[in-house]
Amino acid sequence: MSGSLKLPGMQYKQYTFAFAQGDRIVFNYKELKNKAINKIEVFEMPSKLKFSRFKPTSISNEIITVPQTGIYVFKFTNTSLSKRVAELSIQRMPKDVSTIYFNTTPQKRIVSDTTFTTRIEKRLVKTIYETKPIIDKQQFYINSGSNAMFKGGKSRIVIPISLPVNTVEWYYTFSASRSEAEINKISSNMQLASELSQLIDQSGLLSFGIDQLTQPPGADYCDVYLIDHANYSKFINKEGFSHYPIGTRENILSGTVKVKANLPNSYLGIKNPDSMNGIHFAIEVVAIVKENIYETVEVKVPHITTQEMLFIED
Repeated sequence: MSGSLKLPGMQYKQYTFAFAQGDRIVFNYKELKNKAINKIEVFEMPSKLKFSRFKPTSISNEIITVPQTGIYVFKFTNTSLSKRVAELSIQRMPKDVSTIYFNTTPQKRIVSDTTFTTRIEKRLVKTIYETKPIIDKQQFYINSGSNAMFKGGKSRIVIPISLPVNTVEWYYTFSASRSEAEINKISSNMQLASELSQLIDQSGLLSFGIDQLTQPPGADYCDVYLIDHANYSKFINKEGFSHYPIGTRENILSGTVKVKANLPNSYLGIKNPDSMNGIHFAIEVVAIVKENIYETVEVKVPHITTQEMLFIED
């Protein structure tokens, strides 16, 4: 190539050519105003320095012999604030006629390189369900309405239900009777926690029905209300209150109830609807809690980088 090189201040410019084995490169450079340029370098790619001149104003007929076919980079660096204008000549002299038509224009291609890093991931292996006893077979005596009024005692009681985190559903089984001996017997036979554990172990899921659980006997009526904290005092003080229908049973002797909700700060309000006779009341409450089982695995993460590469076309 022959022509003019115009290089602005604080910049560099480079030219790239392919040469055949045995070629001789004749290199000429002349700054038109005789101003020095910071540096001129010639590299055989990828990084082998073949020629270097510091602050030249001109280079005359510099010969660079090409020992093997390759790509050469001519780099001109101007660290001055003012531009440089020069006449530039880079000529190729083939070794013999066999390489006269050698293509001196390097070709370009995009080369991808993939590297890997590793990271630790937590993966869900399985989900299991466990039973957690909330109230383990407790008994209460609930007075009649008239006795509560004239002789003391309570015709209503409230049982706090404190559910564990990740509760998916919970159950309570209960029975009411005027006979304390009968309630003692019924309470001792309550097996809600063990029955739920067996059903979960058999299926691994919550696919069983409420009819698969034992329904305890009962002899006298009671009302059971599922209420929140805002209605706690209203229920105890016999004021108008609200309740959740999902966990409420009225005018019932006994039963086993499923509550598919995790209600924070909830209570079971027990009421004796009989105005004359007190009742003994037994209850067991069990929650079913979901637990996710995880494993840690090492995962390879690919990182793909691309770069433009020069090559000599055959």
